[in-house]
Amino acid sequence: MNNSSGSEPWFIDRKSWLLPSWAPGSGGGGVEILDAHHIIISLIVNIGLQFCCFLITVIGRVDKIKDGMGGMVFCVVALMTLFLAQTFQLRQLITTVLVCVWAIRLSTYLVVRAACMPSPARTDHERSDDIETIDPSDEAHPFPRRTIRFAVFWTIQAVWVFVVSLPVVLINSPVCTAFPDGDGDSNSGRHLSDRDSLGIVMWSVGFLVEFFADIQKFRFRQKLSNEDDFCTDDLWTWSRHPNYFGEMMQCPILVTGVLLFWSMPALEQHSDVRFGKKLEYQEYKLTTSPVIPMPPELYVKFPHFIQMLLLFEFPLYDHIPEEARPKQPEDTVPKAVRRLDMPY
Repeated sequence: MNNSSGSEPWFIDRKSWLLPSWAPGSGGGGVEILDAHHIIISLIVNIGLQFCCFLITVIGRVDKIKDGMGGMVFCVVALMTLFLAQTFQLRQLITTVLVCVWAIRLSTYLVVRAACMPSPARTDHERSDDIETIDPSDEAHPFPRRTIRFAVFWTIQAVWVFVVSLPVVLINSPVCTAFPDGDGDSNSGRHLSDRDSLGIVMWSVGFLVEFFADIQKFRFRQKLSNEDDFCTDDLWTWSRHPNYFGEMMQCPILVTGVLLFWSMPALEQHSDVRFGKKLEYQEYKLTTSPVIPMPPELYVKFPHFIQMLLLFEFPLYDHIPEEARPKQPEDTVPKAVRRLDMPY
């Protein structure tokens, strides 16, 4: 890469020609590090922060920081790419703010929950790669399995942060603002398109749903009388995972696949093992949408294949032991919501 300033390192290049003439950074303020889209530097910063956290968890034996660091890295990447480009278009500013608000809110919730709740109750946002429970025999191993578990967790989180943060990295890229978008408007970042407005509405709905779902679940778990029960309060009456529905609304493409085929199967299995022998839980699972909130009376009216194809009721969510299943529909499901093709 050519050094346009003559005094800066080879990996830093100011590409003023990439920026629109009206942009604040068009006078040479924009900084290019390693690549014009800032993807490589974002990856390096992400890996560096995750590796530092890995060292802290291994050397300091402090694993609680994992609850908040994922969101904080999102904030760092979003703000770094915004200020490196120095174009500060309206679309960039709004996207960066929304990412930071989402990340700070989620990280704060996870940290507070970890501090206030015992480990067994932490089921609404934890992933299948949770490392909270450590086998005491791990420490006797020459190279403790605990270290391997930490390494796996931080590696997975680094990949997750990098993939999910790609949209904001590209939006903040000076290259993307310098050339026309699909509408042929090279200055489209100065105003919001209909797609931008739709995205903001979806994000707002998802943020509110996730926020209230987390608060409702947190309050439910704070009551000692609910320690051996499952949450059916408020939004959780209409969806088994309303918080994940909120996540999908905020990042519908990249997050949805991870939640549907990684996080939710682990949580469903956890709940089925813990509550699967309770008839009340079996009724709740049969009559409640897995993700999209809707009244149980409406959900059970859909045939099972519609539930599976359109409402994400996949077979990999079913882990209730066969011997615990009711032999007759009337054993669990009230007549008001009973459906002929319900699987038993």
